[in-house]
Amino acid sequence: APADIIFSVTKASSLMTPFIETTSEFECRQWNRFVDQAGFETIEFQIESAAPQQFFTVEAEKYSE
Repeated sequence: APADIIFSVTKASSLMTPFIETTSEFECRQWNRFVDQAGFETIEFQIESAAPQQFFTVEAEKYSE
């Protein structure tokens, strides 16, 4: 179910440096989340950064206790 998916966003200033988790909601926030009739989910993120160049990854993980 879409509610069982956890998303995380990481960033790096270049592809040669380690990615770190974005923790500030001013920097990266979930903008929209849609689930279609087939159960496919679309997530839109808004990234705000003053950096001249950054790379982001989005990881989806199934929630389990």
